[in-house]
Amino acid sequence: MDGDLDAKLPLGETGGSVVARFRTSMERIVEAHAGGTVMVVTHVGTVTVGLVSLCADLSAERVWGRPLPHGTAVEVSVTAGEWSCPVWPTENRSASSRPA
Repeated sequence: MDGDLDAKLPLGETGGSVVARFRTSMERIVEAHAGGTVMVVTHVGTVTVGLVSLCADLSAERVWGRPLPHGTAVEVSVTAGEWSCPVWPTENRSASSRPA
């Protein structure tokens, strides 16, 4: 299932469904708060796969092996409809400091 957004666990949703739901929700939030600052709280897996799909500067290769600890803030900006995540919070951590 690794990297396969069409794979589905029994009684679960596909990764593609998670991405679509996340994208729709985030776009609605941005529209409702245009020009403002908001904080969104969600599941670490959802935010990871969702932001990779939204942010042109955030690739799967960049985040793979760098899981977000629970409760970690990720700054994302939207300018003229372009999503950006310039810093992935765990990018500069050594492999030995990453959670197993």
